[in-house]
Amino acid sequence: MASTSRPPGNTWFGPDIISEEDTTFSTLPAFATNERGDLVAIWNDGGSIVGRISRSEGSSWSPQTVISRGKNAVFSAVAAANEFVAAIWDNDFGGYGGISLKESSNEGLEYCPENSPTQGTAVGEPSAGIFNNLLHAVWSEEVGGDWEILYRRGILTENPDFAPGPPKLFALKQNFPNPFNDATHIAYDIAQESHVTLVLYNVLGQEVIRLVDGVQSPGRYSLVFEAGDYPTGVYFSRLKTGFFTETRKIIIAR
Repeated sequence: MASTSRPPGNTWFGPDIISEEDTTFSTLPAFATNERGDLVAIWNDGGSIVGRISRSEGSSWSPQTVISRGKNAVFSAVAAANEFVAAIWDNDFGGYGGISLKESSNEGLEYCPENSPTQGTAVGEPSAGIFNNLLHAVWSEEVGGDWEILYRRGILTENPDFAPGPPKLFALKQNFPNPFNDATHIAYDIAQESHVTLVLYNVLGQEVIRLVDGVQSPGRYSLVFEAGDYPTGVYFSRLKTGFFTETRKIIIAR
């Protein structure tokens, strides 16, 4: 199950079941967020590694994705930053199945072929982190009869097999930077041709500026919003199509 809290620990929403309810054995969840506030959850599903993503602070989730179909996968971990997601896991609890890793350059919608940061088989308990385009991985491994902690880092790159295609989901990304002073970048994804509006509102729900208003083809879009003379405070950007609505909080701080 998943729950969210705003502010931390004071008011909880949920819990909501995010694993498929027809599965009887979903365990060992792992969780990560990126700078935009997108959520990535993965877990063991009867020995396979599966996952879902949310771009709406946990209020809705993508369809469940099978990251690796197996029988013995355990101790999974996940890391996320920008468009990148990395899932890493131990292939055999208490055994010698090795460690597997899969990377995604489109926020976990699709994953590259499986690989491993180590050739060792007496390994376990992996973990990972991402900063910019660097993937950092640690795990325990038997070395010369002793168990040690090993570390590697690698460079993440865009997967050309994923980049040309249109997005599979509509999404309004969290603006960056946020809070901001002079200007901020707003990115969004359009999954199918739609009449698109992107509007900025103040805390009273009054329209401040209409940034986008027109028909757009499937694709990934971005724009720069300049604060200009708008006063310091909280605003809300809202992306709306005939199929989708999403809102993000924007803060101007001078």
